Amino acid sequence: MSKRVGLFLQGGGAKGAFQAGAIKALEEENIEINVISATSIGAINGYFLYTKNVNKLEKFWKLKANKLANQNLSKFDSMESLTVENEGFIDEINLLPNYSMLEEDRSLYVNYVNVKNKKLNEIWLDIKELDKKERLKAIKYTSLLPCNKKNNETSMDFLRRFDNKTFGLEFNKMLDKGVYEGFNLDGGVINNNFLNPFIFDKVDKLYMIVFRKDYIIPEYIKNTYYKDQIIIIDPIKDFSSKDTLNFGEEFLNIRFEEGYKRAKSKISKADFKPLF
Repeated sequence: MSKRVGLFLQGGGAKGAFQAGAIKALEEENIEINVISATSIGAINGYFLYTKNVNKLEKFWKLKANKLANQNLSKFDSMESLTVENEGFIDEINLLPNYSMLEEDRSLYVNYVNVKNKKLNEIWLDIKELDKKERLKAIKYTSLLPCNKKNNETSMDFLRRFDNKTFGLEFNKMLDKGVYEGFNLDGGVINNNFLNPFIFDKVDKLYMIVFRKDYIIPEYIKNTYYKDQIIIIDPIKDFSSKDTLNFGEEFLNIRFEEGYKRAKSKISKADFKPLF
């Protein structure tokens, strides 16, 4: 029986460039991924991998992501918005070839939040169970970041004051006011450590691409896998609290290359004892 490999892709907006570089390195090492668990931007990157389109991922981040983000922000200027538009990104992955015949033993789990009675309800699913239209809808939801754009505020004003440190507090205030009732939103706002699928869909080796230098593995994963079954691909130094929406072309290029080199240094072909 061949070993099954899992990949966890955390959410983090523009920090996804680092993630994409790491995915390129995994692909070059011919590491076949069977199970992907991803939230927010991780789900967009994961869709490239899931549909066997990793060869298009570098071009997406280095040549297109900056332009798509700016196009989304231009719509942002013309209205009072409750979310950071992601339609351009979804349109882009909609163009990817589907390779449906290759997906039989591959899963891509995503999560998103449904707001009901001012409470956040986490929904997660394996997109292999859905048709393409529903798959893209799930990825749109999981990467749809709420925002508190104010009247007459430009996108540049919003970007200048956006900060992950204050984001959660502002979102909770709007949630309590019922502003997001009925919305489906970014899975990362409730569970950016979306590793739950690896409890019941166990793998023999688990790669984790994360955005914190000293990432702490959740206890339920530590209790399920041996230490040498897990490889963490993390940045050399932490991202800033403003990097989530930093879609500047230079930033994306630098972070992509950093992720690629970091993954290359972390990947090991050493054997390990399976848990089961």
